[in-house]
Amino acid sequence: MVADAQDKIDDSMYSAKVHRLGSDTLLAACDQDILGERYTDGELEIHVNERFYGGEEVTEEQFMELVREASIANLMGDGIVEVAVRRKLIDEENTVKVCGVKHAQIISLL
Repeated sequence: MVADAQDKIDDSMYSAKVHRLGSDTLLAACDQDILGERYTDGELEIHVNERFYGGEEVTEEQFMELVREASIANLMGDGIVEVAVRRKLIDEENTVKVCGVKHAQIISLL
């Protein structure tokens, strides 16, 4: 039996940090290997800041537990965004590339 792509578990590690903003819970998550990196494209510069994204090292399953509790998620990195797409948290067409790195935001209106 062939496993469905949604069922495939990625063994990559991600960095995740939970921020409380009033009644909102913001999850900042990125690929572990880009934490602390800076990307520049002309006048645009993105810093995958350790104060914002750096928290704990998590697996895909731990990320899924955290994102289910978040009202807002900010995702940076090809790997973590692909997890969100594969797990049907977002559609591929709702992702962007910032300085060549995938980025997505999820906002829960419930």
